[in-house]
Amino acid sequence: MWIKVFYWMRLFSNTAYYVKLITQTMGDVKLFLLLCLVIIFAFANLFYMLNIGMDDNDRALIHYTGFRILDSIIAIY
Repeated sequence: MWIKVFYWMRLFSNTAYYVKLITQTMGDVKLFLLLCLVIIFAFANLFYMLNIGMDDNDRALIHYTGFRILDSIIAIY
């Protein structure tokens, strides 16, 4: 319901520009977040592959959850 406030604020000429600015910014942020997620998963995959053959003493990643894939994502983040 609070998001609909932006819809109704477009009716006023003083706030219409700012509402459009916010919606365009959110649209651009989606693409940036997608790019960041791809980069984080790429580096997490790299560290996951590096740690497959390692002993517990030689690991580059810390045990956070016990699941190796999730541990690598958390460590890279």
